[in-house]
Amino acid sequence: MKRLVVLVVATIGLAAGPAAADDYPPSDNLVTVSDSTPCPGQSFSIQAKTFAPGTTVTVTLLPDAVLGTPTAGEDGTVTLDVTLSATQALGTQTIQVAGTGEAPLSLTAKVDVVSCEETPATTAPTVTTPGGGGDLPRTGSSDSTMTLLKVGGGLAAAGGVLVALAATRRRRGAAAAA
Repeated sequence: MKRLVVLVVATIGLAAGPAAADDYPPSDNLVTVSDSTPCPGQSFSIQAKTFAPGTTVTVTLLPDAVLGTPTAGEDGTVTLDVTLSATQALGTQTIQVAGTGEAPLSLTAKVDVVSCEETPATTAPTVTTPGGGGDLPRTGSSDSTMTLLKVGGGLAAAGGVLVALAATRRRRGAAAAA
């Protein structure tokens, strides 16, 4: 019985150990906008993460309206409070947060500028990551599927060992009774 326990624990450990370590720490390259549906003339804040500490970061409302140039803190985070121009065009706008230095990083977020007379559909923060095409948020890494497959395979192998041992015990018990 002790061998069985050791075998099951070793199988699970081999399957789950390296797989779980692959996903941590999770990627934090992101931009958060406090209001994804601001009105012209309205203020909101922008926060971006994982810049090199002390890096000067340029926050731009594309194509060319520079909103500010804050410096990344010791934790690599940049926060900027901005006020849209009262004449800002309505519609979807892209905010780019770009830092230069040893490891250049450029992140984007979208805001939907709406008329102040309209009621915004939602004011939930919008989180986007670089390289994402489209408006879908990144909810995990592509490696997470492989992690689940490794853990599932390890658990299936452990279950197979337990079933085989139970069948062997039943056969031995039936042979001893006969």
